[in-house]
Amino acid sequence: MSKIIIENVEYETDDFSDELNSEVHMLQYTDRRILEIQRELATHQTAKNAYSIRIRELLKRDHNHQSTEETVIPN
Repeated sequence: MSKIIIENVEYETDDFSDELNSEVHMLQYTDRRILEIQRELATHQTAKNAYSIRIRELLKRDHNHQSTEETVIPN
């Protein structure tokens, strides 16, 4: 007895065919995965920024390098 809203129309999923229910579940799964991947991407971006900052600090300390505040991009 589950309901879902699609294009502003509420549907009772118990009335859906197996195929339609399957597609709805795949859409819901895909939405969840996209959110998970976005969170993971944000985590990796934060780590990248931290590594870049630390590299600039170490270059300044060890090689008297003056940073231009650009992101460090490995070759």
